[in-house]
Amino acid sequence: MARRMVRISTMALLVALAVAGCSATPKKAATGGGGVEASSHPDPQALAKADDFLQSNAPAERARQAILKRCMNEAGFDWEEQGVSQVRVRDLMSLKPLTVEEARQRGYANPEKSGRQERGGPLSPAGTVAYVGPPDAPKVSVDVLGMAPSVSSKGCLATSYREVYGSVENGMLATGVTANAVLPAINAAIGDPSVIEADKKWSACMTDAGLPGFDTPELAWNAARKNSSDAGSLAVADAKCREAIAYEATRTAALNSYLTTFLESNEAIISEIQGFRKQGASRAETILSGSR
Repeated sequence: MARRMVRISTMALLVALAVAGCSATPKKAATGGGGVEASSHPDPQALAKADDFLQSNAPAERARQAILKRCMNEAGFDWEEQGVSQVRVRDLMSLKPLTVEEARQRGYANPEKSGRQERGGPLSPAGTVAYVGPPDAPKVSVDVLGMAPSVSSKGCLATSYREVYGSVENGMLATGVTANAVLPAINAAIGDPSVIEADKKWSACMTDAGLPGFDTPELAWNAARKNSSDAGSLAVADAKCREAIAYEATRTAALNSYLTTFLESNEAIISEIQGFRKQGASRAETILSGSR
């Protein structure tokens, strides 16, 4: 059989798991806009820990790509190995941090993220069957964070999970917990009274700077996108006002509070997922050395 090149977006390979809601921690305070309760004893490292949770294990995922390539080659397709896609909490927020120096240098433009590659198009029908398995094959499901995704027990995707993580179930847990899991906590932080009050202070600062009519920094950013001629000066004013009222510090504190609730509520499953990732990493060296 002649081989055909198969390309697929990295992010499209991830199983999107949405969290339906988080149980309350023993000690809690206000409820933000996302329905998650804030911890009264927030962990100042919660944001960093949530970032770590969102990161796939790079060696294990490189090994999985090597297995996918081998498996797809054996099925008669050329597989283009994908770069490891990594997401952090702030990547999920439309409003990014902005310093005065950054605003002066590039306005609202964000630097390119490293390690994230989006490329390729949809799989062909035959390539899809090779990758995900035949439609009549038994399914494997996992129950995690309020969702129950499933994949075929056959096909190259299942093979890559088994060889790197020990089982299809372990592989789904190790790689399938995506950004959706922390979105309720992020939304709650954005809706926290402290952030709402910071928006008001920021808006007053912008009015004093001669730029009235913006209730939040996000509205200023949206206005800059529509009128690029004023984007530079607007970004600088925005950044100065954020700095004057410690806007990003307030948002970070709110994120830490609600992410503490998320991390504590899901401590057992997060520990299990991290364990599967470590197991995958331990197998990666052997797999990758054999693929060279």
